[in-house]
Amino acid sequence: MEDGDEKKQAICQRLKIGHLLDRHPNDISSGELQRATLACLLLEEPTVLFIDEPTKGLDPDAKERLASLLQELKEEGLTIVMVTHDIEFAVKHVDRCAILFDGAMSAIGTPGQIFKGNYFYTTTINRATYSEHFAGFLTLEEAVDQWENIYGHYPLPLS
Repeated sequence: MEDGDEKKQAICQRLKIGHLLDRHPNDISSGELQRATLACLLLEEPTVLFIDEPTKGLDPDAKERLASLLQELKEEGLTIVMVTHDIEFAVKHVDRCAILFDGAMSAIGTPGQIFKGNYFYTTTINRATYSEHFAGFLTLEEAVDQWENIYGHYPLPLS
């Protein structure tokens, strides 16, 4: 690969995995392995990135770092196609989504179109807040904002 070492160093720095270069994949965490795998894919400078269950094994902070990285890559022009069961992650970080059922796409649209008003395939906060008075909220942040707009405060401490 032309400029392979330079690309490797730049990607490792961007993904904060330089410390893993001398380690065996069996000796690193699942989150580190996810980032190392992503680094290998990015070395090829793809125009479309296909990723399967990218949040598997990641803690909430690692998920947010992944979301930031994927957003940066998208802003740089990379198309990202992701398969995930992590609805909360998808709702917060994707532009369009689809539900696959019995080998076919049964619904395609924005996260709001797909998951609002859907009791089974939706976020936990949507299930908890859905009532005749509310259309349901897809994220905790959305619920808190609306609650504060309606009642002037959120009833529970968030920390």
